Amino acid sequence: MTNKTHIMFGVAVNATATYFLKDYIEIDLSHVLLGAIIGSQFPDLDSECSWITQTIPLPYKLLSKTKKLHHKTHRTILLHSLYTIIVTIILMLMFKNSIIIGFGIGIITHIVTDNFIKCNSLLEKVCYYISTSIIIIFIIKEVTFLIG
Repeated sequence: MTNKTHIMFGVAVNATATYFLKDYIEIDLSHVLLGAIIGSQFPDLDSECSWITQTIPLPYKLLSKTKKLHHKTHRTILLHSLYTIIVTIILMLMFKNSIIIGFGIGIITHIVTDNFIKCNSLLEKVCYYISTSIIIIFIIKEVTFLIG
């Protein structure tokens, strides 16, 4: 999937989760969304063409010290689905910090969408527009709450 879809989908899922969790745990929406943006990009940290690698090149440079390591890292170390999901859930349960929750859900949405949705497919476009709509609804809801 494209970077913008990963970000929008991660933010939309996090906004929805925050809406349902806010009565049970203390959550700062801005921290959750920051975590969502970082988490939705994090699995591509070892990919040369990703937005996060272009923005913060040092981790990629460290991960790709050797060509052999680079070819074995992407889609295995950071994107190994079961391991990453388990570690993320453990971190979320241990820290219950808004950024960690957003980060964790962002990573999980990245992994799920990469495994089930092809880049530039019709399904990706549908996910992008639905995610954008959900985010707009939450923005309107927050602005209405702040005004009224």
